[in-house]
Amino acid sequence: MPLALAISLAFRFQAYQFSTHDPCCLARFDFDARVPEGATRDQFDRMWQDLLRERFKLAFHLQRKEMAIYELTVGANGPKMKESAQDAASAPEDPWPNHLLYTMGKDGYPVFPAGRSGLAGPNGHYRWTAFNVSTQDIAKTLSDQLGRPVVDSTGLKGGYAVDLKWVVDLDFLLSESAKDEVREQVGELPDTGSGPTLVRALQDQLGLRMNSKKGSGEIVVIDHIEKVPTPN
Repeated sequence: MPLALAISLAFRFQAYQFSTHDPCCLARFDFDARVPEGATRDQFDRMWQDLLRERFKLAFHLQRKEMAIYELTVGANGPKMKESAQDAASAPEDPWPNHLLYTMGKDGYPVFPAGRSGLAGPNGHYRWTAFNVSTQDIAKTLSDQLGRPVVDSTGLKGGYAVDLKWVVDLDFLLSESAKDEVREQVGELPDTGSGPTLVRALQDQLGLRMNSKKGSGEIVVIDHIEKVPTPN
């Protein structure tokens, strides 16, 4: 695993905060660790963070920077999301989301088990299913997908059920180096076919609108990291 990816996952940095292609941390390492049975995702993250600090002497700080952001607002015709019942619980988080099981629907989008949330996008056909989420939660997920901060300005206070489908243009989304890596592995970039972009799907399916503007966001600045970890 590239060290930059390990850092990003352990601290749950968003894409605009820290690039997994950061030149500081491109070296690859094998991680083999036992996690206590019943550990939560937050506990696991703290263990991984401690490992990076102790073994690689990782040190960083956050710095505010002006950048392009999105403002999330309600569309002209109002929200189309269904509000969850007041006593509805959020779907339990899978501590190991990379192992989330799903099937493929006839429309080419993932189908998650009944009552389970999930986000996946094989071949660029993405689907996000979630329950009892706030618009702040929606903004955070959109930020992860769009690679820039998303500020919630909807004014909506409820918890909502979300079922969102969209298509990613991989040729537009990926950097040239990332495209070369995909071509190395599979020959050519997958053809995602036709479908709505995320911004369009958000408007048509959820009744929410994204407005591009200037703002600020926190980025990660690596102060120190060892190229070789301390011995096992």
